[in-house]
Amino acid sequence: APTEEEGSGDSERPQHVVTVASFVMGKYPVTQAQWQAVAALPMVERELDPDPSYFKGDQRPVENVSWYDAVEFCQRLSQHTGRDFRLPSEA
Repeated sequence: APTEEEGSGDSERPQHVVTVASFVMGKYPVTQAQWQAVAALPMVERELDPDPSYFKGDQRPVENVSWYDAVEFCQRLSQHTGRDFRLPSEA
């Protein structure tokens, strides 16, 4: 972060150039139907609630999940498809 950025800390400096390899990112939120399908796959590290959302509907976005739940979702999807899925990181 620039030194003049309000609220930034020393751990965010110095700024430096980062090269990021090409990647693909999902454009739309994960639906409750998609969440339920992946939650039914074999557990990798933690259990997933197959129906965590307060606002119900197969085509509605899943909500009320933790970061750890999202990581597990990505791990299960990766294991099932043989492709690498993960949450985006700050580069």
